[in-house]
Amino acid sequence: MIFLQDFFKSLNEVFSWFLGNPDEAMCTLIIFMAADLLTGIMSSIADHQFSGNMLLKGIAKKICILILIGIAHTMDLNFLSETELLRNPVLFFFISSEGISVCKNASKLGVTIPDGLKKELIRMIQENQNDIPKKK
Repeated sequence: MIFLQDFFKSLNEVFSWFLGNPDEAMCTLIIFMAADLLTGIMSSIADHQFSGNMLLKGIAKKICILILIGIAHTMDLNFLSETELLRNPVLFFFISSEGISVCKNASKLGVTIPDGLKKELIRMIQENQNDIPKKK
């Protein structure tokens, strides 16, 4: 039992080092990623197009998103010397992107998506694309 506790503690430290502190934004992204996977599975089952390869591709996409956030966090720490200058806009970009994907999947299932939610997710993407520092 102690081994498992130590293992998960070490795993948490590695994730925190690479991805930054597990703040509200990171937790929100994880929830949105899980919701996207779940609604994607439901949508593909409803369309009779579910496949294991599609699921693996979706999981690989989520892992790539986490890697990009880790890269942004590492760049913040090592080059930009300003806390979360790059990480947070990248996080919010992917939160809104995952939210839009959840809305698309839900609408395929016949769920009506409130206009306010769609507009806010689109606004978040546009705003955070502009907040990512540009190469000089």
